[in-house]
Amino acid sequence: MPEFRDNTSPIWKKVHDIAPYLLQNDLGGESLVEFEHEEGWDLIVVNLARAIDRHVRHQAKIDPESYDLDLIYFSQVKEKKGSLRAYVTMPDAIINAYVDFAELMSETTCEVTGRPGLLHTKMGFVKTLHPDVAAERGFKPVD
Repeated sequence: MPEFRDNTSPIWKKVHDIAPYLLQNDLGGESLVEFEHEEGWDLIVVNLARAIDRHVRHQAKIDPESYDLDLIYFSQVKEKKGSLRAYVTMPDAIINAYVDFAELMSETTCEVTGRPGLLHTKMGFVKTLHPDVAAERGFKPVD
């Protein structure tokens, strides 16, 4: 089970440096969102934040009322059933596509190391892991 990584963690700082508004809440204050995945997926999340930020800032120039940075943020970022789940408030089709792509990337990326990974299971839990990590942690490949 990954630790919940909050505003004291390196991933929080990286996302904050790219797009601080993604880490706020619906009242404009600091979000309570935690990164509920291991460090191997941090680069995927950072790149997701970067892609969302580029899109949102571009769209905000065109349609400021529809892309209010005070209303767009991560409501949850976690591992679920072996892949990344990222939930963003006020998504449009482009943001949804970025999130879908990040989820697909996580399905072949070890959640622990960031190396290539496959789905593994142990006692009903599933995780995407590099075979070496899976062996160390007692996980078996999913058929």
